[in-house]
Amino acid sequence: MGMHDWQKYFRQAYEHLKPGAWFEVQELTASALTDDGSATKESKFTEWSDHMGEAAAKRGVNVHAKDNFTGWLREAGFETIREERMKWPIGPWTKDPFWKRFGYLNMENMLQGIEGMSMRLLTLVKGWTAEEIQVFLVGVRKDLKDPKTHYYMDMWVFFLFYLCIC
Repeated sequence: MGMHDWQKYFRQAYEHLKPGAWFEVQELTASALTDDGSATKESKFTEWSDHMGEAAAKRGVNVHAKDNFTGWLREAGFETIREERMKWPIGPWTKDPFWKRFGYLNMENMLQGIEGMSMRLLTLVKGWTAEEIQVFLVGVRKDLKDPKTHYYMDMWVFFLFYLCIC
C-alpha cells in the first residue's frame, strides 16, 4: 500500500521481463473486515481502518488499488492473469490450527505496529496530536484482542505470466 503509481510499476515490470517470465503481486485490503457481523461500524478498529484509508488517500496512496489491478495489468501487456484471494485472520478466532496460529501472529503484528502505522498519517494528515492517537489506540488494541470479533484482511495475490509467441 505504499505504491503511488501502480500503473507505471506494472508497465515497468512488463517491459523488464523476458518472454516466459513470471511476476507475482500481493496486496492487502486496507479495511477491517468480518463475515459474521461480529464487529460493527462503531468498532474502534473499523474506525482506525477508515481513518487510515482516508489519510493515505490524501497522501496519494490508493488503499483500494487492488480493485483495478486486473485492468491495469492488461493495459501493461500482461495477458495471463490468475487472481487468488486469501482471508488473513486477525486474532486466533478460527478453528483451523494453521490459521489460528497465523491469526495470533497477525494480531501481534498489528498490536506491535499500529502505533508506528498511525502516527505519521494521523498527525500529518488528520491533525491529531500524539496523545490523541495514543488514547484512540487503546480502544483499537482492545478491539483487536477481543476473541468475539472475527476480523480478517483480504490478501490478494496476482500471478502473471508474460508469454510471448514470437
